[in-house]
Amino acid sequence: MMRTTVNPALLLLVLSLLVRGLGAQQVLNVPSASHPTIQSAINAAATGDTILVAAGTYYENLVWGSADLTIQGAGPGQSIIDGSNVDSCLTIWNTGNGFDPTIASTFAGFTLRNGKGKVFNWVFGNEVGGGGIFFRPAFGPAAPTFRDLEITNCTAVFGAAIYGKYCHSLFERIHVHGN
Repeated sequence: MMRTTVNPALLLLVLSLLVRGLGAQQVLNVPSASHPTIQSAINAAATGDTILVAAGTYYENLVWGSADLTIQGAGPGQSIIDGSNVDSCLTIWNTGNGFDPTIASTFAGFTLRNGKGKVFNWVFGNEVGGGGIFFRPAFGPAAPTFRDLEITNCTAVFGAAIYGKYCHSLFERIHVHGN
């Protein structure tokens, strides 16, 4: 009779991953003691999680690229992401794990303002695009849903408000002005 042994640590790891994958989604609130910034919540989130952002102005340049998330603000004019003319307000860029956000991802209920386009390599050299939202997936089409956004006072050579390459996103109720 053959006997098989299982490493207890490996078994615990597999079980915890299964439990996480079976609907153990979290709601992360911003601001909170655990997540004072939107970026800290994005960094802590896993696929299926929801990030709820309270009304307020957040001086951040967000990078999202590792999980299907819902990032929900209190509404345009209420939850404001101010890029401080430093970088894109929101960059969707693969972070090296072979994954890009899909249609299961949603970004909604924000004003994006004062974003400055990101430098990217284009056929004719380096260009600047996407002051409000920049997304350029690394592993195939990215397709997050964008809903109920205002994008204003953003700058870039290409797509001052939005620049996307290889993208199949859904855009609903996006108000773009003054870019």
